[in-house]
Amino acid sequence: MTVAIGRQGRAPELLIWADGSLHEGTWTIAGKRHRTLSEEADDDDLLEGGELFDLVLVPAAAFFPGDMLSVSVYVSGRNALSCSRTVPAGITPVMNLG
Repeated sequence: MTVAIGRQGRAPELLIWADGSLHEGTWTIAGKRHRTLSEEADDDDLLEGGELFDLVLVPAAAFFPGDMLSVSVYVSGRNALSCSRTVPAGITPVMNLG
């Protein structure tokens, strides 16, 4: 799985898998679960049918209120899954942009 983060008017920045500590320009899987309560996500880092992953992304440069943020997840052999949001006027160090 490859993760990229972008901002309006710039090429997307590929983030590096953080196998250990997070720092600028990295990402990691913070949590795994299965969409069906009676099933569990397995221990590998492959996103498979029915699995839900919580990702933590640490961009190399800060985003500011009003910036357009886009995140793309690329899985081998599949189309990219992309999501775009505008950074809200009031921000905190940790936010869920849903």
